[in-house]
Amino acid sequence: MSRRKNKAKKSKAKMRRKQQVARRADGIANDLPLFDRDELLRSGAPPGIVEMLMFAQQAAVEGDMGPMEETMRLLDAIADNEIDESRSPEETYPLSSPKAARVLYAFESEDGMDPDYATAAKQAIEIDPESVDALITLGDFAESVEDRVQWYRRASKAAESKPRKRVQDEMPFMRGRMGTRLVDDSRLSDAAEIMVPGLDEDPSDRVGLRFSLLGLYLRLRWYEELETLFDRFPNDPFGPFLFAKPIYLFQSEGDTAKATELLKAAHKSKPNVTRYLVGLEPLPALDTEVLGLDREDEEAVMIAEYLLPGVRTVEGTTRWIRETLDVNLSRPASSSCDAGDVQSGAGDLDQALDLPQGKMTWQYHLHRCQDGSYLGVLLEDLTPIAVVRFDNRPKAKELRDFMLDSVCDPMVGRPRKPAVLLVPTKSDVKTLAKTVGTYGVNCEHRPLDADEKSRISESLDALARQLDPRSGDTRSGTDVVDVSELPQSDQQWWVGLFQPPLWIADRATPYRAYLQLILDSNSGCVVGTDSSVELPSAERQWQVLVETMANPMVGQPRRPESVILDPRMSAEPLTRYSDSLKVITGDQQVAAGFDELISNFLLSSGEGEVPLAKTEGVTNELMERYYDAAARFYKAAPWKMVGGDNLIRLEYLESGEPSWGITVMGQLGQVLGLSLIENVKQARKFLQQECPMEKLVAISIQFGEAFDMVPIDFWHLEQNHWSVADAEAYPLVIKMDHGEYASGLSSGELRMVESVMSVLPRFLDQPRDQTMEAKDSLGREFRLSWEI
Repeated sequence: MSRRKNKAKKSKAKMRRKQQVARRADGIANDLPLFDRDELLRSGAPPGIVEMLMFAQQAAVEGDMGPMEETMRLLDAIADNEIDESRSPEETYPLSSPKAARVLYAFESEDGMDPDYATAAKQAIEIDPESVDALITLGDFAESVEDRVQWYRRASKAAESKPRKRVQDEMPFMRGRMGTRLVDDSRLSDAAEIMVPGLDEDPSDRVGLRFSLLGLYLRLRWYEELETLFDRFPNDPFGPFLFAKPIYLFQSEGDTAKATELLKAAHKSKPNVTRYLVGLEPLPALDTEVLGLDREDEEAVMIAEYLLPGVRTVEGTTRWIRETLDVNLSRPASSSCDAGDVQSGAGDLDQALDLPQGKMTWQYHLHRCQDGSYLGVLLEDLTPIAVVRFDNRPKAKELRDFMLDSVCDPMVGRPRKPAVLLVPTKSDVKTLAKTVGTYGVNCEHRPLDADEKSRISESLDALARQLDPRSGDTRSGTDVVDVSELPQSDQQWWVGLFQPPLWIADRATPYRAYLQLILDSNSGCVVGTDSSVELPSAERQWQVLVETMANPMVGQPRRPESVILDPRMSAEPLTRYSDSLKVITGDQQVAAGFDELISNFLLSSGEGEVPLAKTEGVTNELMERYYDAAARFYKAAPWKMVGGDNLIRLEYLESGEPSWGITVMGQLGQVLGLSLIENVKQARKFLQQECPMEKLVAISIQFGEAFDMVPIDFWHLEQNHWSVADAEAYPLVIKMDHGEYASGLSSGELRMVESVMSVLPRFLDQPRDQTMEAKDSLGREFRLSWEI
């Protein structure tokens, strides 16, 4: 079957699959027979299938949709003309003259369409210029999108002269199929023009054109037309309308009480829809994936397919839905909390088994406090990963829960498990080995020498004092500290205030805490930290510094000779206390020192991720070009210019590198972005759903929110003030290598992506018969041309 025929069948199948849900929902909800036994038998349907439909319909009326679901799946798998084999040409093509219908009928074949079917349609047009069936067929086979639109318009006009009953029975479905094809071609307004008359042809809208129009009006921001649609179907109880109304109100009027009320009501009625709208789950890519869903999930997918593109048209809509409904993304995001905040029950063995395992080593320490309680601590390079207080020496179950909680929900960094856990006491080794060995962590005995014991004990004593619950604050006894009475040292302490990308996911939208770091510049040790959700006041910043002097994480209480502030930090909060302490604003060396500290920490907590910033050959200049190209690409919105099943060829003119196939994502509710698939032949197969994943080599740029990015890449982007189009346009790089997620892009691949994003919008804006040649940042020439 030719490519155009295949696309026509796919569009028809897509429309039919969506409209099956609308048909059976309308029919059952209104207690109307969806199928008429006598009419089916007269039309030539096999008696066995008729009985199966009658049984399924009766079960649905009684509240059991299972048989109807199975029947619809079966019919969808049967060839389009199987039930209609005994129908006459006139019955098969009721919107054509009898002679034209016979010409079309003669060229139909068992697999859908004969290779000469377009020729047959041309012959039918010569016989009957108003043959709706032939006009639509010629539109399906048109060489250009402009020609397709004209053929479809002629078909729509020709339907006006046909018998009303035939038009009512046939034309709305055909309009839906034409509209779906034009949406695939990114001709949204033309698709709406073709579909709207179908609501007059069949006012009850049995095929569900209103749902497709809902999605189109949201995407086009045609709010007056949307209001007309709401008025036309004021009590429509089905999912697309339930969600479209609050989305429309938010996009047109803002976050009003009415919009919130309607959104919550829609979510209560159809809770499965929300996770697709906010991106918690992607829409199934293949029809076969939809068939594997239960009824509620299948309906949720259908609703989201109509609405998702419109949701993503207006910035902030996704976030509004997520925060209004308090949807927890439940993504493997980093979390950060004050020391001692134990996330009870966060650990899960199945989750631990699936977590990425890095090469890092963790250390476990159990410290007896002065009050007789015990402090359990996990460290990674002296950084606390987890802290918990036990009333008594912990038993095996308490240790098991502590370790599971620590790997699944660490205080800092993403969920992960170490390669090795070092334990200083033999008794704890035996207990912990049974626990962490279950999910692949090696537990080894490593006793501490005298110096290590002293240093660790000192640090844990300080930590225990900070966590003392009797103090009324996170530390004890510091409100009455007189700084001048503390012993003077010759040390310089650096103080910085940051919002590192350690995302806290206990709200609908992950957020970053403020982190105050106090560093002993002589030893390089962190002597104090404090985190808070809100920007700490001047008094709080000073209090943290005083608390650190009284109870430092490392060493004895002491007063530094001077405090050097990160130059990006406001000096005013601390300089007001300069009578007690010498406070100086630092230079760029101090800023660079803090940047390196935070970068190294983000690297250590991002096991399994290869950031752009640490890729060989990737310079700051290249990253700046890449982010600038991504921002301009997003603003150009190429997903409004080209269909998702169009393929563009990228070929380098002299280097001998393989060709790449380019597709633009975002037309049908997908994540907005760009895909590059190595080898145009494989790219063709991928679009036709015929490419085995083990042969797929692809690079994808997907636009999302800040918390979607690799943390250290986001940190460098923010610190360098590189370009981002808006809050939902942070570019995330994903690479597939023969079906497996790869470890990042090479510098050459990043240059290719940057060049394509820079040139592609201009290429899409020119006629299809033209190519475009350009050079990447290394001067390599490449050409873009249309493949499909």
